[in-house]
Amino acid sequence: MEKTDGSQGFVAIFLLMVTLLGALTGAGVGYGLDGVLHGRRLLALLAAFSAVAVVSVLRVVLGRSSPLLFLAPPGAKIPLQVWLSVCLSTLIGALAGHDLTQLFDVPDGAIVGLFSGGLASISMATLMIVYFHEHPERGVEF
Repeated sequence: MEKTDGSQGFVAIFLLMVTLLGALTGAGVGYGLDGVLHGRRLLALLAAFSAVAVVSVLRVVLGRSSPLLFLAPPGAKIPLQVWLSVCLSTLIGALAGHDLTQLFDVPDGAIVGLFSGGLASISMATLMIVYFHEHPERGVEF
C-alpha cells in the first residue's frame, strides 16, 4: 500500500476547481460575444484565453492564503516553461472546444465557450502539475 501525504487530494481538488472556474468563465465569454464575433474559432480562442487568465489571476489572489497556489515566490520571475504552458493550453482548449462543438453541431456561443474554457483551464492545470512535479526545487508539492 502506498503512503499518501495529502497532496493527491489537493491535486484533485485543484483540478476540479480550475476546470469549473474555466468552464464558467468560458461560457460567460462565449455568451457575451456570441452575436458580436462572426468566427466560432475566434470566439473559442477568446473564451479559452479568458478562462486561463481568470484562473491565473485567481491563483495569485488565493495564493496569498495558500502558498501552494503561487506560481513563484513573490518577486521571483515566472519561468518560461509556465508561460509556454499557458499559451499551449489556450490553443489546445480553443481548438478542441471549437472542434467538439462543430462535431456535435452545437452553434451556441455559450457552449463553445464552456468547452473551450474548460478544456483550456484543465490543460493549463495539468501542464503546471507536471512542471511542478518535475521541478521539486520550486517548493510546490504536487
